Amino acid sequence: MKDTSHKSAYAHAHAHAYAYLFLTEEARINLPKFQYKGQDKSLLYNHVLSPLASFLVNNCTPSWVAPNVITLFGLCWMVASYSFLWYYAPAVSTPPDDYDSSIPSWLFLFHCCAMIIYQTLDNMDGKQARRTGSSSPLGLLFDHGCDAINSIFGSAGWIVGLGLTLDHDYYFCLAIILGPFAVFYVATWEEYFTGELILPVINGPNEGLLGGALLSLTTCFFPDFWQSTSVSGSLGLHHILPGPIRNADIQVCLAIFGMVQELLLKTTNVSRRYGFQTLLHQAPLWVLIASFLVNTDLWLFMPRTALHLSSGLFVEIVTQLMLDHISDQDYNVGRRFLLFLPLFILPFFGEFATDYWLIYTTVVWTFMFCKIRCVVHEICCTLDLKCFEITSKNKSA
Repeated sequence: MKDTSHKSAYAHAHAHAYAYLFLTEEARINLPKFQYKGQDKSLLYNHVLSPLASFLVNNCTPSWVAPNVITLFGLCWMVASYSFLWYYAPAVSTPPDDYDSSIPSWLFLFHCCAMIIYQTLDNMDGKQARRTGSSSPLGLLFDHGCDAINSIFGSAGWIVGLGLTLDHDYYFCLAIILGPFAVFYVATWEEYFTGELILPVINGPNEGLLGGALLSLTTCFFPDFWQSTSVSGSLGLHHILPGPIRNADIQVCLAIFGMVQELLLKTTNVSRRYGFQTLLHQAPLWVLIASFLVNTDLWLFMPRTALHLSSGLFVEIVTQLMLDHISDQDYNVGRRFLLFLPLFILPFFGEFATDYWLIYTTVVWTFMFCKIRCVVHEICCTLDLKCFEITSKNKSA
């Protein structure tokens, strides 16, 4: 057996020589001690999705494939799907009358398949990590970060699939975009204080993703379904409520109800157990949401820029919260607001607003990519592992 002690010694020496930007000395001490605790109460997950992922890992996945590779491969499918949506619906939303002329039906089928593939691979990565003995805080953060990025891809698919427009369905569109941000952040916030992630019986990673996939599948074969009033007509709702109630309206209202319920339950639970001061850590989320709710012109005239900017800022605040959780650090709320300052100085730019938003969005995502690269490298140095390789002694298992 080869002696690899010199490699380990080199790695530790390199770690000490590296100038850490995002991990404090205390964080580097706490990282190796982190133990993930969580439970998924979803019946769909426990009886369908989890057994399927276990079967694919045990029978179809080589033991040398790193869990983070599986995670990233799943995200690539969603990136490809979103790219197609961006090409065929550059304004984020496309009226249903334009489906036949501008958006091919195969695109919705592809989006459906991409979401199911992403969900399946997202369930497989953790099982592969346990199978190969390569579980680590980096894997959890990497998985969490990909889920955060994927949030906006799923929201865009909902808007286009339902045939909503920002001109006529402004608040519905923003609810579909900002609502998942809120649910995702509050779930991470709860985990930050309780030390465990508890997913309810109906949750976004399981029922939410599958529901979005079925939504796109419905649009593929029945493009007029969501804009019709067939459901409200069969239920007699048109006799009770004023105006026509589209199937899309019912779908969005049900989603909003589910999100609000989960937000209230988690917020109430944590604030009662750990004190109302914990709500301060939700401040970055609500400031972010409020700032985008009032920037109506940005959404109406530069919807893609608004989508990308809101996504970039959200990914930053939620991944930092998770990083502080796994390294047992205090979440610095004040620093998060520094990224939001440009949202409030737009009036000073007047006619240069368009250029301003584009530059701001570019800066945010450039910073995020650099930060992600640095954080991954710093965690790898701290834990003596590689992001896309299995370095565990059990990798041959």
